[in-house]
Amino acid sequence: MPSVLAVVPTILRSQSRSAYQIVDALMRRDVVVRVVANSRSALDALDALGVRALTAGRNQGFGAAINQAARNVEHWDWLLVLNDDVVVEPAALDEIMAGLANEQASIVYVGGEPTRRLPDRRSAFLQTAMLSKVVARRTAPRVGEGTYSSFSAVLIARRAWDAVDGFDERMPFSYEDADFVRRAVAAGNGHARVASTAFRHTQSVSTGRHVDTVLPVSVASARVYLDTWCGHPWLNTLVLMGGLVARCLAAPVSKAPFRRHLVGIRRSFGAALRPALFVDRLPDYERVGL
Repeated sequence: MPSVLAVVPTILRSQSRSAYQIVDALMRRDVVVRVVANSRSALDALDALGVRALTAGRNQGFGAAINQAARNVEHWDWLLVLNDDVVVEPAALDEIMAGLANEQASIVYVGGEPTRRLPDRRSAFLQTAMLSKVVARRTAPRVGEGTYSSFSAVLIARRAWDAVDGFDERMPFSYEDADFVRRAVAAGNGHARVASTAFRHTQSVSTGRHVDTVLPVSVASARVYLDTWCGHPWLNTLVLMGGLVARCLAAPVSKAPFRRHLVGIRRSFGAALRPALFVDRLPDYERVGL
């Protein structure tokens, strides 16, 4: 049977028991599991439950956490990337695991996430402006070139991982999964398929209370993504700034604290201009996650 390494990045103390249950379910199936804590509080909570987590001693973001764990284990055939807020569906997981030896796809989506078109300037504007749900497409596109699904639960073949050398850490918050898919396709290892839902989401944890620090990092990630795949950096800057102007109108009805949201928008204009200054400014490791 192919060997599987599962990686679960986590940051919230409240998610430690969910992460523990994921670890327990996977280890029962002989899956090697690495939990990566991006906050001190998550690390301490996992330790109290008997889960020995990896940490970089800083909030390094999703992609960097996956990279750290993948490099921590030398021998594996498939990488299973998981959010910390999923519940294992045993029968579906066993079916997928049993078929890995004959799996032809390089990327296998196992979380039931909708298929989306790969981001472009239009979608980056809509996401920045908080308009994505308003103008969402009624029907999801079929999986194939030009599409992807969120990496909340996904299997990645070793050949695809090695071909692109993991996630681009210049996109620490959003767009890192779409960028990975585009690079895998460019390297000839982007064949993907949607499998049974082996991991079901139980909740969506909002980052609204950290919008003043998270939003600028998200905008910086968007700028790096657009510069990489769409060219014309100054046009990308204008697109993102236009989205931020539109976001100002939506901020009063957002669930995020209003004043923090405005601070986040103000900082994000700087992130759209000079993304390199903001990609390492995620919420502080010692204070986030409580």
